[in-house]
Amino acid sequence: MSDAVRSQTHPCAALRADLAALQAESWRSAYAGLMDAAFLEAPATEPAGLAAALAAEWGGLRLGREDLLLVAPGGAGPPEAFALLRGGAEQGARPYLDHLHVRPTHRGRGLGERLMRAAAARLRAQGRTGLWLWVLASNAGARRFYARLGALEEDRAILAPYGQRHPSLRLGWRGAEAMARLADGG
Repeated sequence: MSDAVRSQTHPCAALRADLAALQAESWRSAYAGLMDAAFLEAPATEPAGLAAALAAEWGGLRLGREDLLLVAPGGAGPPEAFALLRGGAEQGARPYLDHLHVRPTHRGRGLGERLMRAAAARLRAQGRTGLWLWVLASNAGARRFYARLGALEEDRAILAPYGQRHPSLRLGWRGAEAMARLADGG
């Protein structure tokens, strides 16, 4: 497993397809028993399934100037993990962690934490003082992971990712001190 984390500003079509496939693999593993199995397991040819939705989303990916895509390469193969942070450049707004996915076979090796710390370090270098994300309330593993990194619960809502309605929690880091702890591992 590579320790490198690379920033991507204009991912090629092949990388976008790899990221869509990695996200689908990650969701199938993390959300098994939490989301509708037919949705998660539908083949890419099924328009109402996860794989088709992700292929369309990643195929049309546009990164803005304030977006940050970090990829942990998989050597000669597809990426092992990635994180995508969106916007937040306007005065006082915090970037949104839209995606953090680690290939299920690589979980538990610290790769997700390295991506989060790399993202926080880059945000701190830009003078940013916060970060936030949504997680399914029923996703205990993700909640433990982000809590261990210092995220605090900020809000609750019913969200419908890809039409799948679920109680969700907004977690986040606020302030320079919280971002420093996240970036530095303290």
